[in-house]
Amino acid sequence: MKLRWTVWSAIVLGVGARLLFALAPGRAITAPWSGGSDGPAYVLLARNVASGRGFSYAGMPDAIRPPIYPLILAGLIVGFGRNFAIAVRILQLLAGLLTS
Repeated sequence: MKLRWTVWSAIVLGVGARLLFALAPGRAITAPWSGGSDGPAYVLLARNVASGRGFSYAGMPDAIRPPIYPLILAGLIVGFGRNFAIAVRILQLLAGLLTS
């Protein structure tokens, strides 16, 4: 079954809009249109992991946050440096596309 050009246009438009929203905040941790999130707490935890201080806040171990996302963030911080937020958003964009 062939997809019509309108379906392809909608797909391209949707992915393009999502890409624009993903890249618009740049290196900022939270987007300007965000109503607030726990993103800065995850980033702080990831920075502590990346710098060798462990899975902790101010030297106190943390068991509140699930470990996989901060570990992924720590890897991206090590790999991409100051541009890790852009890499995170692109990774989340790809995960969302694969989920769809």
